[in-house]
Amino acid sequence: MLNQAENKQPNSKVFIQTIKPFVSFYKQLPEYSKQTNRLKKETIALRQIITKAKDPEKAFFEDFPTAFGYSLTELHKNKKQADNFIVRLQDSIRELRTAYDELIERFEQYLIREIIGTEQSFPVYKDVMRKRFKELKAHLLLAHQKPFYTRLQSELDDRKAWLASIAQACINKSLTSITDEDELILFDRVKDLVYELDNLCELSVSTVDDEQEEVLKLEITSLVKGLNRSLLRVSKGKSKEVEKKLQEIKKLLGKDKKINITILTKLLQELLSND
Repeated sequence: MLNQAENKQPNSKVFIQTIKPFVSFYKQLPEYSKQTNRLKKETIALRQIITKAKDPEKAFFEDFPTAFGYSLTELHKNKKQADNFIVRLQDSIRELRTAYDELIERFEQYLIREIIGTEQSFPVYKDVMRKRFKELKAHLLLAHQKPFYTRLQSELDDRKAWLASIAQACINKSLTSITDEDELILFDRVKDLVYELDNLCELSVSTVDDEQEEVLKLEITSLVKGLNRSLLRVSKGKSKEVEKKLQEIKKLLGKDKKINITILTKLLQELLSND
């Protein structure tokens, strides 16, 4: 696996040279990869062994095999098991190496499915987002909205860098160092920020792709609560989910049209006031 020369009588120096690639590999990982638990159990166990390894000989002949459910005796007697061990060890190293890339991929897919609603690759979907906020009045932005808007309009042409910059604007933390809990917060935060910016935009034909999304502008006025406005942009990819919920709600409503409208209006007011 390490492409090192065979040695029939390895000493401590040889073992130290052998463990070095693992330690160097670990040090070069992003902080996210060093702490995420979105990995196989054996990969997490391997990562922990590498971080705490003080005795290279023990690490190789006891800890590494144990992490994958093997014993040294078993590996010594069964070449097939030894080969399997090496394959699984390589898979775990690969999983650690690509953990951050997988995070980037999940964030990108969330943007595409939940926000943009069009199966486009970078930089096409970046241009879609920039066009979406083309008519936005930037001077109306609040302090927490400005960094997000600025990153969306960035000229960055590197996919990872652009996505990482968007994420950082959402949670004020580098994507390379977020935790698993931060990832869940990130998805909610990016959806909230896009919704906030949508409601600051002036709608125009040039900013709406009616083949990809449905756009609704709501204005509800009451004598007590005043005027509530909301702009909703829902991707056509969500149409089945919307239709299913619509039918469920219809079944709950009665035959009195006025009461139905009142119920739905009050529900809308409640949802908009929560925003």
